[in-house]
This record gives sequence, structure tokens and C-alpha cells, in this order.
Amino acid sequence: MFVTEDSLIYTNNSIKRVVELTTEDLILGYDNKFHQIEKIEQINSDSLYTIKTKNQPSFLIDDKSSIISTKIGLRINEETKNREFYLKKRKFLNPHSLSNHHFIGFFIPSQNAPNVSLNDKDAWLIGKVLTKGYFRKSSQLVIENSKENILQYKKRFPNKDISFGINNKYKNIYIKGGFLKKYYMFNEKKHKEYIPNQLFYNSANMISIFLNSYFNENILKPNYFEANITSRKLVCQLSSLIARLYNKIPIIEESKNFKHKKNISSYSKRYYRLKFDFNQDNYIMTKHIIWNKIEYIAKINNKGLKVYKISIKDNIPFVCNNFLIK
Repeated sequence: MFVTEDSLIYTNNSIKRVVELTTEDLILGYDNKFHQIEKIEQINSDSLYTIKTKNQPSFLIDDKSSIISTKIGLRINEETKNREFYLKKRKFLNPHSLSNHHFIGFFIPSQNAPNVSLNDKDAWLIGKVLTKGYFRKSSQLVIENSKENILQYKKRFPNKDISFGINNKYKNIYIKGGFLKKYYMFNEKKHKEYIPNQLFYNSANMISIFLNSYFNENILKPNYFEANITSRKLVCQLSSLIARLYNKIPIIEESKNFKHKKNISSYSKRYYRLKFDFNQDNYIMTKHIIWNKIEYIAKINNKGLKVYKISIKDNIPFVCNNFLIK
């Protein structure tokens, strides 16, 4: 498989960008098992494509890779003589063979992390951190304008020093103490932009607690929420967790004012709006796969850019950017 450095790979340690992988990592395959990496090589690419679907951020893929895909066909039912739509046989196709008539396969993982120490209070608080929180001098957690009042925080954390204050007409929550140090590295005033691995690979119950906390801060109307996000990794993680819990995936809108950089195989800063309607059911789903229609696909000018060739021991398709690739 040939992928760019900013591609996101599910490993047994965390979700990593390809540039962060080592041969000690195991990566998640089509069989929902982790497989050993045999070799990682950096090579020149002369055929990169960008792909965007309605339900995921855009991503880059080399034409030497292939991605699981299908199309919708029309046939006559032999018994009723009525016309009916059906999914054609799935195939792994190279990007040059794909068009906006194809659907590509979003994979729903079912892996859980063993022996994690995360509890339901941590899961709830991580939801607040990822929406409106930041750490200040590693000793204080600030939740800006939280919809949960201070009593909710004190009820969950009775032994912590919790206060609130008004800043720019917003009521902020202040929590003293080393919260979540085991899951996050601390940088002053830096918002966290990823879900810790201990939560991401956790049980459905723990994921539900986290998502309900996250949703509550972004609810616009009953059964519908939106979130503005700057991290592509977080967008992909949230999409995967929503799929695991609800067998649905959100709509991802992406800013269009980005340009391809000349020296690395990644996009400049992008912004995402994640939209999720709990009542929406217009998804095409087969076992472990939700089919995403391609909105846009194009070959890009990538002269001189490099990609990473990843070889795994069992040579099976694996999960990259939430899609099945080989």
C-alpha cells in the first residue's frame, strides 16, 4: 500500500499519521485484527489523487494503492418484473478507475483496548475538553462557556477544587488538579485535538458517555448537532466512534480555501464542520462497511513528492483514513 505522510492508520497503540509509524506497530486489518508491519519505505510518487466524500474529510492516495468500492446498479426483478436498485460486486480499484459514481467503503472497527484505566468520569470530561477546554500551566483545566453548570462538575468530582468565573460574558469552569495527565501531554492554552487511545478503543458504554458529553455542548436542536473542528485526526476519530455506536456517520464539510503544499504530501490548514442527525437513515450499509459516495476525485500535480510504501505480514486490506485500502 502506498500512502502519504498525513494518512491516518489505526494501530494497536493509537491512531497515527503514517510518518509516525514504526515496524513495532500493529495495524488494523479488514478482519478486525491487528497485523505486523514488515517494512516501511519512502519512495517517489508520480500519481497522487485527492478524494472527498460527503461523510469524510478529503485525503490523498497514490494510484498504486487500491480502495474498496462499489456502484449502484439497476435491474429487473424476475419475480415482480419491477425495476430495483442493488449494490454491484465490491472491488478494490486504483484511484484512476474511480469516479463520482462510485461508493467507497468506510470501515467500522470493533476493537477494544485491553487493560485500560479510563473510567466514566474521565470519558465525560474528555468530551468537555475536546469541545471547549484547554489546560493552563498543566495544573488547571478551563472549560469555556460549558452548557453543564458547576453543580454537574462538582457532583462528578466532589474532591476537586472547582470554581467558575465570567470572562467575556461567558461563564467558564475552572478545575484545579492534574486531570487527564495520563491521557494528554500538557501545553499551556493548547486545545486538545485528538481522542486518547484509551477511550477510542474502549467499550460501547464508555464511548456512549463520551459522545453524549461531546454532543451536549454542540446540540443545536433536538437530535441534531454541529461541531467546528480544526483537526483532521479528531474528525476521523469522531466519525469512527459515531459509526461504532450508531451505525451511522456524520456529514463532513471542509473549507475550500486550501492549496497543496510543494514540499510535503499534505494539505495546508483546513477547517471542518461536522454535522450529525440522529434521525437520518439514508445510509447504504453492509457488514462492517458504510458506503460513502465520492463527491470529488482528481489527480493532483505532485511532482517530486514522496509516499510511504507499507508492507504487512499477512498482506490483507487495512484501515487508512477510515477506508479499506490495500
